[in-house]
Amino acid sequence: VVCMIQRNPTAVVALVTVPLVCFVHPALGLIVLLLSHASNCHMALC
Repeated sequence: VVCMIQRNPTAVVALVTVPLVCFVHPALGLIVLLLSHASNCHMALC
């Protein structure tokens, strides 16, 4: 599981976001997407 997370963090974010959007609340899924996007941009720039 750890190897999969290190190789493909985008898939992990998708797996977390889809149930949040579908079953909990769409805003929670959007927050997860925004936070993951911000961290990816930060890692790419630094």
